Amino acid sequence: MPRDKERLRAWARKRYHQRKLEDPEAWEERQQKQRIISAAWHKKKLAEDPKWVKENQRYQREYRQQKRIEDPDKVNREWREFSDKKRAEDPDWQRGRDLQSLESAKQRRIRDPHKMSRYSRVKRLKKLGITHEDFDAMVAVQDGRCAICNEKQPKQEDGRQFHLCVDHCHKTGKVRGLLCRTCNTGIGQLRDDPILVKNALDYLLR
Repeated sequence: MPRDKERLRAWARKRYHQRKLEDPEAWEERQQKQRIISAAWHKKKLAEDPKWVKENQRYQREYRQQKRIEDPDKVNREWREFSDKKRAEDPDWQRGRDLQSLESAKQRRIRDPHKMSRYSRVKRLKKLGITHEDFDAMVAVQDGRCAICNEKQPKQEDGRQFHLCVDHCHKTGKVRGLLCRTCNTGIGQLRDDPILVKNALDYLLR
């Protein structure tokens, strides 16, 4: 990177923090306006070109991976230097930052109470190789019922049937169907072994 660009970025970072310290309320107001403008721009861009989001995400992911390869410890090193400097200047800085993070998390939960549940669910479904649409289709096929006990499962506050678990073979990874938590736990305790299930059935029929 040319030195003039390095100096420009250093000056921009310094000025950014100066403005935040000089007038926190005005700084936060400018940040909020920028977030609104950015959200509107992304929404417009997505409407004009739906493929743009995936292409942009792919580019950002590859860029970060390349940067990590070039200097694996850069982010951690810069953060350690910054945080050490802040703690030296203000012993209560870390506590204030923690309280700010807790308040931000609280506000996010107020704005969207089910965001983390959806995020966790997406991660779980992705590990199993299925999407939201696949899960909803399975729910429709089973009419919201467990594939073993055939009991209809209640929906949560956001309308999603999180009470249904995606059952899969732990050896092959193949998705078999949707079960209630009780049945899913039951076959898990029997180690997904048909022989053990048959033995349990014979035992119950004595």
